[in-house]
Amino acid sequence: MTKVDIYCEDCNGTGLYRGTAERDKSAVVCCTCGGSGCVEFEYEEFKGRRLRNDVSRVYRPSLYVITHKDITTEDGKTFHFSRYGVAYKDWLEGAEPKPMEELECPYMTFNEGIGNEPLDRCRDEENEGRWGDIEDCTHFDDKAECWKRYWGKNNAT
Repeated sequence: MTKVDIYCEDCNGTGLYRGTAERDKSAVVCCTCGGSGCVEFEYEEFKGRRLRNDVSRVYRPSLYVITHKDITTEDGKTFHFSRYGVAYKDWLEGAEPKPMEELECPYMTFNEGIGNEPLDRCRDEENEGRWGDIEDCTHFDDKAECWKRYWGKNNAT
C-alpha cells in the first residue's frame, strides 16, 4: 500500500472549518485533519488489471438482465446470449463485446445523446416526441433492420 498526504476536503486544506454554526469571521479547528490541512490517503498502485474466475463472457453495459448462456422465456422466445458479448479470455486480449442485437437497438447501445443518434431513423418524423422509453420508438420492433443499417453505415460486422 502507498500512502500520500492530500488536502483535507472538509476544510479545503486550510485546517479551519466554517459551517453554519461559525458566524461572522470565526472558524473552528477542522475535526477531520486536526488543523493540519492534510489527511493521509492510502491506496494500492495499479499494476495491471486483476483477473476474475467467476466470469466467462463479457457484455457491453445494458439495461437488461444478462447471463452467459442462452435462455428461453415462458412464452417460448429464445435469447441467444452466447452469440453476443465476447469470451472473457478474448476480452482480456482486447476484443470488444458484440452488442446484444436481439434485445437492444443501435440507439440503446451506441447513442451519445440527442443530436448524436447512431442512425437518422432514430430521430425521424415518426419518432418526434417519443423519447420517454426507447420501446416507444416506431422502429424498435424492427431493430434487425436498424442493426443492418448501422453495420452498413459503419462498415462493420
